Amino acid sequence: LVNTNGQELLADKIEGCEVSPAVGGIFSVKDSNGMWHFYTATVEMRQIGKEYLETGAFTGRLAPVVCTEGWIQYIDKGGNVAFDFKMADSLGVTEAYNFHNGLARFRSANGLYGFVNENGEVVIPAKFRSAGDFAEGVAVVKGIIEDGKLRNNSQYDWAVINTNGDEVYSRTDADVRLGERMYYRDGLLPVSIETAEELSVNGR
Repeated sequence: LVNTNGQELLADKIEGCEVSPAVGGIFSVKDSNGMWHFYTATVEMRQIGKEYLETGAFTGRLAPVVCTEGWIQYIDKGGNVAFDFKMADSLGVTEAYNFHNGLARFRSANGLYGFVNENGEVVIPAKFRSAGDFAEGVAVVKGIIEDGKLRNNSQYDWAVINTNGDEVYSRTDADVRLGERMYYRDGLLPVSIETAEELSVNGR
């Protein structure tokens, strides 16, 4: 690791096949056995937690990991398990992501996405075929399932929701499509119409 002054940190201290970027002062290393380990990005580095099958990042107070037993956990910066995340609304959890704006995206066994808070509470149920992370207090979701059916029977139905799960606005027109970047930056979201355009948080 090299800091902004060009100073090398941890030189010759880490042996690994892959090293993640440092986020929140912590980075992870994949060893030759395919296991991941967290370390503090300090000269006197120290290991955090145990070894894991997969690791996320400390974009918030917690980071997601897949423990050696094979299920998802969220741990704090001391390596302590904040909560196990095996189930959500009576369904298994197959994927979990980093926290943004206090919420983390997850995917349940039925293939739908929802959001969990730092207490391990599902605050927005898994009812979206795809979803972006929260940014600037909102998240973009697509393919909204209501009463077991695709809302409006449209693959182009998408919406912007707040951290309570309430819709800020929605779009169903096929000529306004989401791009790969499904999150807001500086109040704007890139979409595809006939030419490149961006939508503000109020949908304009």
